[in-house]
Amino acid sequence: MTLSFADQREAAQAAQRAVSGDAQQEVHASEAQALQEIPHETYINDVYVTKLFRAAGQQDVELVRALVARIGSTDVLDKRKRTPLCVASAQGAISTMQLLLEGLPPATKYGKPIKGANTAHCDVDGATPLHFACAGGHESAAAELIRRGAPVDVCDNAGKTPLTYACERLSKSCVTLLLNNGAAVNAVRADAVAPILALVAVDLSAAEKTYGDSQTVAQVANDVLTKLVESGAKPNVADDDGNTPLHVATSNSRAHFVKTLTRTEGVALAPFNYNGQTPLHIAAFLGDRIVATLLVDSVTRGTPEISMAAPAKKPGQKSRREGVPVPVPGAGITPLHCACLGGREEIAKVLLHAGARAGAEDASGRSPLYYAAFCGHADLVKLMLTRQQNAVAPTQIDGADMGGRSALHAAAFMARDEVVHLLADQNADLAQADAEGRTALHLAAAAGNASTCEAMLEHPRASACHLSTVTDDDGRIASHLAAAQGHAETLEAILDFGAPADAPTNPLATTTSKAGWTPLHAAAHAGASECVAVLLSRNADPAAVDAEGRTPLHLAVYSGVAESVALIIEALTEPRKGGRRSSTPDQRRKSVVVASGTPLEAMESGEGFTALHVASQFGQIACAKLLIDSGANVNAVTSKHQSTPLHLAALHGQAQMALFLAQSGGAVSLADYAGRTALHCAAYFGHTLCGLALVRMGGSLAAKDNGGNTPVTAAVLGGYRELARALEEESRRPDAEGVSRQGQGQS
Repeated sequence: MTLSFADQREAAQAAQRAVSGDAQQEVHASEAQALQEIPHETYINDVYVTKLFRAAGQQDVELVRALVARIGSTDVLDKRKRTPLCVASAQGAISTMQLLLEGLPPATKYGKPIKGANTAHCDVDGATPLHFACAGGHESAAAELIRRGAPVDVCDNAGKTPLTYACERLSKSCVTLLLNNGAAVNAVRADAVAPILALVAVDLSAAEKTYGDSQTVAQVANDVLTKLVESGAKPNVADDDGNTPLHVATSNSRAHFVKTLTRTEGVALAPFNYNGQTPLHIAAFLGDRIVATLLVDSVTRGTPEISMAAPAKKPGQKSRREGVPVPVPGAGITPLHCACLGGREEIAKVLLHAGARAGAEDASGRSPLYYAAFCGHADLVKLMLTRQQNAVAPTQIDGADMGGRSALHAAAFMARDEVVHLLADQNADLAQADAEGRTALHLAAAAGNASTCEAMLEHPRASACHLSTVTDDDGRIASHLAAAQGHAETLEAILDFGAPADAPTNPLATTTSKAGWTPLHAAAHAGASECVAVLLSRNADPAAVDAEGRTPLHLAVYSGVAESVALIIEALTEPRKGGRRSSTPDQRRKSVVVASGTPLEAMESGEGFTALHVASQFGQIACAKLLIDSGANVNAVTSKHQSTPLHLAALHGQAQMALFLAQSGGAVSLADYAGRTALHCAAYFGHTLCGLALVRMGGSLAAKDNGGNTPVTAAVLGGYRELARALEEESRRPDAEGVSRQGQGQS
């Protein structure tokens, strides 16, 4: 019982009167001495409480008696709502526990008796004194509390009963005491922690400090488990992640637990948790041979449990991975898959000897060989290949998953060079294509695995299948993918197999995809200037045109990487090697810098877009400067709409670009096919900053398009009234008339 402050003060005052005058003789001398050591500023304060809690844990009976008399209660609380009995129970302080449980008789006829401590009191965590006693492994303290009526099946806020704490403490004596006094051996409610699950999850290394050595700890822990099982603990109870005691024991490599559990009547040997794993899946991945052997030996060899495949998740089923440290590639994975994934050769041998199927496929169509290759476990790859003659399910070296990818694809993508050599030497199909038409070389190139590409291209069978020129479904060879991903070293390694570095042409640098892209197009579009430099050094054609009329220069400008643009312009304007083209540098520059190509993404269809048009649309000022400095016509018009670069800059609201073009000679008064000036374009689409900039650069506010609209009326028609007002205000400036004339006079 917890007294109110008023009651505690009244009791303390009575105790104070009791130790004064004639009543002093009734108090034990040690109590009087103890009381004299306590400050008398107040009767109930933190000093008293602190001393009482300390004394309770230290078994200072006389001081506890004096402080309880002074405070007037055995159930005074600390900040976490623990009572002195909680502290004494945690320390196994029997003598102070007995005093607190018995309480104190009245000191005088004026005093009040102090009741014994409440054995069912819960602190802020929901823990009772019995929880504290069992957590400390104090059998005598627990026995005293139970004798005094302490409840044995109370759950704290973590869902743990005293029995759960006794199991975590590995206290067989406390476990036996609780079970003999009616404690529930299984979880008392749905959200409670089952004692058997708490036991198998115990960190035994921490318990060695108590029991001395690992062997003793293991024996004690196993004795506790045996006691629980004999008392009716459910061996298949599962936690929130679906893990049974056998799952947890396996994940913690507790062979003694596994041995006991596998011999327990009614235990499920191959239950699935929520991640689709059986205990054998976990043992196979973690590589504990003792545990794996125990699990394998617990079932008949060759039975389905050995090759048990993880099931597909049910609709709405949770997917939680915090319970067991095993990755979950997907449904259908077997323990042998897990062994190959974890690189556990010895476990794989145990499983294969027990009848596991080497050719088993998961739900994605991937075999154990695929996982071994993916992870680079060469010894396991060899082991899986030796099982090709397995009558049940032979391992197919070229077996493909649902994406059409084989073990060679996996090894190449992950740069597992040793495995690539091994598979190639075992006659794996080097040119095998996946669902997108990509070979292992394509994947290695896209991943930037230069040494892997060299390993495949150097293989004697590579030339026979023309590996370097095999195209995917988009018509791309490996050099396209390396260039598109910006892997210059890998690209160079691939090009070395196409032609010598000083050759006038290199087919691996000039092959075009279905879209008409060369590797140089891909590198330029990706903004991979290092790859651009490599390709140009191998005489890639900088003037090549794709299916939409775009050159690498168009794509380089689109990417906005000035270095790539500069390299391509330089290649276009310098003499080329070996008679590849008869045109002069000036002709090539005119045909590319000024000539037309169709627009990039987000640009309207039509012809006549120069690289400068592209730069203007996307605001690539640095690229535009390079183009203009190289001779690009700043007033070039497209063939369909007669749009200048300045029109496109205004149309897309590129104010800084519009200023740059106007300052570089762009005519603000030129009209397109609809009679619109650049200022009209800005007004129709509501680009205020761009419109004002064009006015100040000489754009005419009086010019009319073919519909008779001025820039102001164009803004109104577009619904941009604020822009219209801004343009009108601009027209009323003192120099507006001069500006207008200036714009009209430009050509």
